[in-house]
Amino acid sequence: CVSSVSETQPRRSVRRVMNTPQKGQVKPLVMVGMNNVTEDVITANLEAAFKMAYKPFVEVKQYKGPVSIVGAGPSLSWTYQDIVGDVIACNSAHDFLIGKGVIPKYAMLWDAHPIMANVIKQPHKDVTYLIASRCHPSVFAKFNDYNVIVWHALGGDCVEQLLIKLNRNEPIIGGGSSSVTRATHVAGALGYTKDMHLFGVDSCYSEGHSHVNRNVANLNEFTLRVCGKW
Repeated sequence: CVSSVSETQPRRSVRRVMNTPQKGQVKPLVMVGMNNVTEDVITANLEAAFKMAYKPFVEVKQYKGPVSIVGAGPSLSWTYQDIVGDVIACNSAHDFLIGKGVIPKYAMLWDAHPIMANVIKQPHKDVTYLIASRCHPSVFAKFNDYNVIVWHALGGDCVEQLLIKLNRNEPIIGGGSSSVTRATHVAGALGYTKDMHLFGVDSCYSEGHSHVNRNVANLNEFTLRVCGKW
């Protein structure tokens, strides 16, 4: 599956949409998220990753049991008790779960922004970290002493071009433009195809916060160009 949202465009949830414009008018869509990551940044991250000696995402097993894909939405504060099977924690859900005594089998990171190096503050030796090749070098440096598998995220042509150039036969995984919606495809590629559960997938605010362990980034408002206009 290929995301319909460009990987170089803001990929955060919509907080507020302006009133419906009159005919002939275009009003901006107000979004919330980290600063936009340009294609040049993603390319530089990819080139740095390909220079590393990494363990590639190549092994696929067939799992019969359930898998829980866990985002960091506010609802996780009470729904985590219902988590079943193997756990794939997305971003800061990792630290929340560990704080509750739930050790994920996997933790997934794929955003290209360097702030992702600060998202997980409590790495755990029993967790396998699924880190996208598009992630910033500081992310890989942080997990240098942990079990890391590198996977390639579909989006743009750069990663495919680099794989061809380096003659590497490694899969590229498509999916949605958020961590959880991409993680569903990563889970499928791992072999979890029968019984998938989602937790903390809110895309909304609770008491002013967008994440269960508070906002992990300095969220700013910015305008989105619509039909060529701001």
